[in-house]
Amino acid sequence: MVVKPVLSGLEAYLSADFYERRRQLRAITARVDPPDQEDLLQDAMVRAIEADRKNPVRKPLHLLRRILRNLAIDHSRARTRTSRLFIATEAPDIACDRLGAEHHIVAGERLRWALAIIDTMPERRRAVFLMHRVEDMTHLQIARRLGISTKTVEKHIGLAMVQLSRETDRE
Repeated sequence: MVVKPVLSGLEAYLSADFYERRRQLRAITARVDPPDQEDLLQDAMVRAIEADRKNPVRKPLHLLRRILRNLAIDHSRARTRTSRLFIATEAPDIACDRLGAEHHIVAGERLRWALAIIDTMPERRRAVFLMHRVEDMTHLQIARRLGISTKTVEKHIGLAMVQLSRETDRE
């Protein structure tokens, strides 16, 4: 015999109307990258349910929209801060598509230098940075795996990038 878990008022409301309201809710995150939209929506649902468990919510859809809007704003602000810190330089015009041996040697040295810098990072910062850059995990995925907040993930990635930037400028 399968026993269904007892749902709170908000959980029951969300599960009944969630798919109907999904398009409306995703419109709130329209300015967020598509892969991150679903993460924000899931995170907002979790936060709304947690808030409802602490104190019953009278207007669940209003709460969910407000949480989602705030998460989207925070996400956009974090992206803006990151983009201001790390501006990609334009690639120089190259006459030939093939890269010379010198380029490969320099690239290898830069990689070894970057790995040495990454090895000196505190353990948590290094783990977050590698999950993001090497494993291509989203901030929410990293946060869930490590049991930390997405803000903490963003902080660690930012600090890692600053450390890499400073150390490579010393080179």
